[in-house]
Amino acid sequence: MSQQVIARPVIIRVKCPVCGEQTEVTVSSEDFQNALSGIVRIPIQHQHPTPHLIIIDIDRYGFIRGAYIYRRVIQPTKIPVGEAIDVLGIEKTTYLLYYLLRYEKLRLAGKREIVDKAKLLIHVVGETTKIGESKNVINIDKIKKPRATIQPLRQIVLQSLRLETDDAKAEWIKGEYRRLKDGLKELENVFETRKSWTLDELLKSLKTGINKDELRLLLDIIEDRGYKVSKRIKNAEYKIKGLFG
Repeated sequence: MSQQVIARPVIIRVKCPVCGEQTEVTVSSEDFQNALSGIVRIPIQHQHPTPHLIIIDIDRYGFIRGAYIYRRVIQPTKIPVGEAIDVLGIEKTTYLLYYLLRYEKLRLAGKREIVDKAKLLIHVVGETTKIGESKNVINIDKIKKPRATIQPLRQIVLQSLRLETDDAKAEWIKGEYRRLKDGLKELENVFETRKSWTLDELLKSLKTGINKDELRLLLDIIEDRGYKVSKRIKNAEYKIKGLFG
């Protein structure tokens, strides 16, 4: 494949490291609209010998940068994940994931049907204990767009649409959310030190597997939590709040 940025849909072939099945994945320029660093994570669902998930990382030129076993076994769920996302919509689902990462406690408000669908997704990511009495009120009907680099979260939601079953959607969203939550916890521990870093240095210091887009998201969150992030990052071009809109 030539060194040309993907401008029209292309088909990428990948062999599953679990079952050996050859899969064709269609990738278009739209997939990279929320991948600022130029690499998109795509989940692939296979049914045999048991339902499992793999992930491939594809760059904007159409090259496979990695293929990973994500879940050797997909756990079944009774939660209608796809329906919940359909009712909430891509943007509200994205914003909800952000606020779940941002706050330790939340109180939900809004129309009952919408709130109930939000609670289903909250259950998927394992954050039901965060919901209760709190000064942090999120009105799902009128949920506000966060002033943060939310593209990685939108990417998670959009890529879930590739998956056929609610079981697979739940595994993907839960796994990606937990990876970001682990990264957030690690990043906060790092910021307890007095060091300063470039973004690349900071990324290399983290054991959690996150990319630069995700790092910007997590930095926005801990800035909101009171850390003086902007003063600790050496990159002159770094601006914390929604730099990329």
